[in-house]
Amino acid sequence: MPPSANEIAPENALERTRLRLRQEDYDRFLVSQYVPARHRGAVTALYALNAEIAKTRYVVSEPALGAVRLAWWREAVEEMAAGTVRNHDVLQLLLEQNLPIEVMTSMIEARQADIEAQPMATLEELIRYAVSTGGQLEGLAAFVCGAGEEVQAAARKVGAAWALAGMMRSLPHNLSGPVEQRWNVLPQDLQAELGLRNPLSEKPEQVEARCHIVDRVCDVASHLLDDAGKGLAPSAKLLAVLTRSYLKALCQVGYDPVLLNEERGALGRLLRLSWGRLIG
Repeated sequence: MPPSANEIAPENALERTRLRLRQEDYDRFLVSQYVPARHRGAVTALYALNAEIAKTRYVVSEPALGAVRLAWWREAVEEMAAGTVRNHDVLQLLLEQNLPIEVMTSMIEARQADIEAQPMATLEELIRYAVSTGGQLEGLAAFVCGAGEEVQAAARKVGAAWALAGMMRSLPHNLSGPVEQRWNVLPQDLQAELGLRNPLSEKPEQVEARCHIVDRVCDVASHLLDDAGKGLAPSAKLLAVLTRSYLKALCQVGYDPVLLNEERGALGRLLRLSWGRLIG
């Protein structure tokens, strides 16, 4: 008779979670593998939780179903505060971490914007979204690594910078997929100011406007990394290395994500992470 979910050895749950993370968020998977062994399982589980909630808009056919899926995760992490765990590897791995549940639920609720493909009215709104998602996630990763509030705050800046860079990199994908999954996250006020009507247009004036907005967002991400400083938690330190490499890649193509080649650079990412860990 196979073991029940509660009888499965933790290392098996962790191995399944590592595999899931590798498939769904390869960059964060790489980061998790370079985190010190004593924190690796918790960071892996947190990143896998994020992958689960972040993919919601891609695995549901309508916003109402996405809301139900997010509600399931929100209720599940709330139950952890009472010591109850649902039958899911990620939740079982996180149960003993004593995570701040209000931060986790806030991170999940922020994903409502994803399933509604909510336009970002201003650059400030886009930054708040980045802080609420990637920022809070990285703050939690610092927490499970034993960091104090100051280091957690620095990690949140790194996570927000990563989120901003990621949204700019994924712009072509988010605007060219199935209609129900398209999401233009470029701030509406900047689009109006620069006359951007079609973010994927190849008309010279539209390309120029697109690149200018992406440049502005990347500049914010760069400043967040600078503000975070160097006294970072392990995962944030490594994520900062990757974020700077992606910002550099965007700069090299004139801040036009349409020109990025996302198939290149896997070996380079590994080398950067190895170096980042060595100098850390």
